[in-house]
Amino acid sequence: MDEVRRELMAIQRRLVKRARAQLGVAAPRERAEMRSYHEALRRATRRFDRLSSRSELLEAAAASRVIFVGDFHTLRQAQRLPLRLLEQLGAAVGPAGGGSPTLALGAEMLLSRHQRALDRYLHGGLSEPDFLDAVHWERTWGFSWTSYGPLLDHARRASLPVLALNSRATGPNRLERRDRHAGELLAR
Repeated sequence: MDEVRRELMAIQRRLVKRARAQLGVAAPRERAEMRSYHEALRRATRRFDRLSSRSELLEAAAASRVIFVGDFHTLRQAQRLPLRLLEQLGAAVGPAGGGSPTLALGAEMLLSRHQRALDRYLHGGLSEPDFLDAVHWERTWGFSWTSYGPLLDHARRASLPVLALNSRATGPNRLERRDRHAGELLAR
């Protein structure tokens, strides 16, 4: 198992290195903004002592009020982690787990202005093709629906609320403004 984990980490490092190289060919202003954003992320996450076991992760997540899960958008496996967390936490906080069902999903892949379409989709008022059209999936997100759709399918089956968090911030500091927008929505 450790060998498999080391192989996966090596693959992920190569993918990150390739993505960083691709970011380097972006417009100069975007490169500077991305460098600043990545540096802030590195500072915020520079310390960790070891990898957590699955049970440690679930225990910490179940005790947390908010859990942020980042993903590498082009790596399908990266979207499976939040789905697994939702499934396993749902089992832990449901009636068998003795806790209260307080789970919700914040969705970076959806613009907050599409919240009504998202709600209609989750409640069965929109088919999948109509939903994807209503939120302009290909234009506004562009990553594979087959990677992200299962998260919303799970939310629908489990009756979890989903909050569309993204915005169309442009110009200088757009990532910071986008994150502030998401934070304000989450704080409500």
